[in-house]
Amino acid sequence: MTKVGDAIVKHPGDELIVPCPCGESHRFFTAEDRGKLGLHVTNISGAEVHHHEQMTEIYYVLCGEGQIELDGELVDVRPKTVILIPPGVRHRGIGTFTVIVVYDHPEAHQSDTHH
Repeated sequence: MTKVGDAIVKHPGDELIVPCPCGESHRFFTAEDRGKLGLHVTNISGAEVHHHEQMTEIYYVLCGEGQIELDGELVDVRPKTVILIPPGVRHRGIGTFTVIVVYDHPEAHQSDTHH
């Protein structure tokens, strides 16, 4: 990790890799970075339906294909698909694909995931 003033640059290997309700998450920016946004790269596989009461998420599909379930409705996804998920929308990924996840309220990320 490199800091230049208030800016932060993270390189491969700087992220925290953890299991998550969606599969495996590579967490680059989290509440510990004290920013207004979080960023993960998540490998979707075996995702559980969940929602957030505060957070808005944006998914950008990098590779792979599948579907995103949004409040019970299935939508096909493929590379370059972008999904905006407002608070309260129950969602999960179906299939095997990788997404960039950008979200607000990183300080609430762990406590704002509801199954």
